Order: sequence, then structure tokens, then C-alpha cells
Amino acid sequence: MWGVALYGVFFMLCCGTIECCWRGSRNDPQIEYKPQQPQQRQPPPDPPKPNYQHEYKPNLDALADAFEDHLFGQPLAYMTVLGAIDGHVTNPNPPKPLVLSLHGPAGTGKNHISRLVVENLYTNGMKSGCVTVKMSTLDFPHHEHLYQYKEELVPFIKTKVSECHNHLFIFDEVENMPPGLLDSMRSFLDHNTKVDGVDYRKVIVIFRSNLAAQAINKHLMESYEKGIAREDIMSVDMERIISNEVSGKSDAGFNKARIIDSHLVSHFIPFFPLELSHVRQCIQAEFKDRGEASNSISEDEVLAKLQFDGPNGSRVFAVKGCKNVAEKVNIILYKIKNKDRKRRNNMRSEL
Repeated sequence: MWGVALYGVFFMLCCGTIECCWRGSRNDPQIEYKPQQPQQRQPPPDPPKPNYQHEYKPNLDALADAFEDHLFGQPLAYMTVLGAIDGHVTNPNPPKPLVLSLHGPAGTGKNHISRLVVENLYTNGMKSGCVTVKMSTLDFPHHEHLYQYKEELVPFIKTKVSECHNHLFIFDEVENMPPGLLDSMRSFLDHNTKVDGVDYRKVIVIFRSNLAAQAINKHLMESYEKGIAREDIMSVDMERIISNEVSGKSDAGFNKARIIDSHLVSHFIPFFPLELSHVRQCIQAEFKDRGEASNSISEDEVLAKLQFDGPNGSRVFAVKGCKNVAEKVNIILYKIKNKDRKRRNNMRSEL
């Protein structure tokens, strides 16, 4: 009896505290229980998009100097490329991308002139994020995969230009490119302010090809026999010859390309076979780049290791241009080095 009474008193004294506990119970019919929701994990933010625009630092004076010191025997390429690059780079609002198509036999300077342009437009040269080189035999080797290549190339170009508005694309060995692939670039190369939100007008595209090499050689040979210097050959004649050649090759990258019919190629540029005097200039430049002085004896030694051809068996035109000059200079430099080593050894032995 006393125990029940004491329990009642205790209950009345503590009811406030106990009631609070009860009201927090999920079984309390008067209070709706809301279980705590687990906190949702936010997805990580997207990584910042690459931006290489800061690598675009054109130095047109240095480009002109580089052409003067390292480009030989190509008067049309010299003036056309320099003038086209200068006009495009200095124009704050170019009407369309600059498209240069370089044509000629191996060793005449197509790769060389491309490298000179890149090195004087971008701080990291060929390693710049603003420069892309596509090799047809490596990147587009199978003609039957044309539609796959088209689907990949369009977004790839868009991404690259988004990362650098002044992007430079080099497409090498265009003669081996699947016919029709170039037309996937047509909208990018045309007079469009923007395509899918991206402005391509400050882009530079360089096509390199051996297409029309035979026609170029033939025209130069005929001019040579008529006494016409390569400096006097008209660019309009060469553009016509190259354009007719590249559009008529049924199995080459330019075949039936609408970028040709639409006149989206800014300049077709010929690279002529080099004469002996031009190869000698290449040799002199190679010695200079190695920090060595050349003379007529060492230059003649290099020339003797190179193949030349011409009318009636004459040694007028270099078969491979300046392509193997660096390798031949290596041999001559080693001969000089070895001769100096033997002389030093002889001097020691005499002491």
C-alpha cells in the first residue's frame, strides 16, 4: 500500500521529464515521427577544362628571320606562307580559317616550313596544346572506317578549338587520307562566325601532301630548260596545276572534296626540287646549328654523299632535297672529330 503511494508521488514529480521522453518516442500516437534522412553525397565538381590560349605568342619578325635563315630554294612558299600567316595573325576579325595546302616531293621543306611556323607562333612549339598533328597512315589508316573517322574528327576539332581559339592543325600525308574525310571539316573552314557555339575563324590548317609532285617537277624542269628562273614562276600557274592534280586523284584525300569545289583552301603552295646551290645552303645551316663552321671542302664532302639528277645526266636537282643532309653532316663532323683525336694522341706520344 505504502509502496504504491510512493510510486505515485514519484511519478507526479518526474512526469515532466518522462513525458518529454515519451513524446520523443516513435510509438507516441500524438506525435509524427520523422526519421533523419541520410545526407546525400554531392558529386565531385567537374575538373576545369584545359586552356592553352596563353601559349599563343606569335612573333612575326622572328618567323621572317627563321625563313631567311632556314628556307632555301622555295620563293613561292617563302612569300605566300609569310604573307598569309602575317595577314591572318594580325587581323583581329579574319573572315575564315587560314587553310594552306603544301605540295611537292620529299625533302623540299614542307615539314620544315611547318615547324618554323609553329615554333614562332606558340611558346612550346610542336609540344603546345594549341598544335595538333594528324598523320593519315597512323590516325586514319583504314578507308572502310570513313564514317567512324568522321564521327570522331568533328568533336575532336571542336574540343581543340575550345581549348585554344588560335589552334593550328597539321594533316600530313593527305594523299593517304580516306576520300571524303576532309569534307567533315567543311563547316569549320567556311565563312561562318560560329559553328555550334565555337568560333573557328582564327584557326590555321596546314595540309601536307606529295600530290602533284610530278606535275610540279615537270613544270620546273620545263622552265629550267627555257631559262626561266624559279623566282619568276607565277603562283597563279602553280595553283592551277596543283588544284587540277589533287582533285583528279580518285583514291586520294582531296578527291571530289567539296572544300576544293567551295574554294575553302586559301593557298595551294608548290615546293620545287632543290638545286645543288640550295642543298649547299642547307649544309651550311646545319653546320651552323651544330655550332661548327663549314668550308667548301666539308660542304663538298657532304654533297658527294647525296644523289642528284637533271637533264642529260647532269647533277642539277637533289633527288631527296635536303632530307638526308643532317645525317650526312654527322659523318663529316665525326671524321673531323676523329682526326682531331688522332692528332692529340700523336702529340701525347711525342711528349
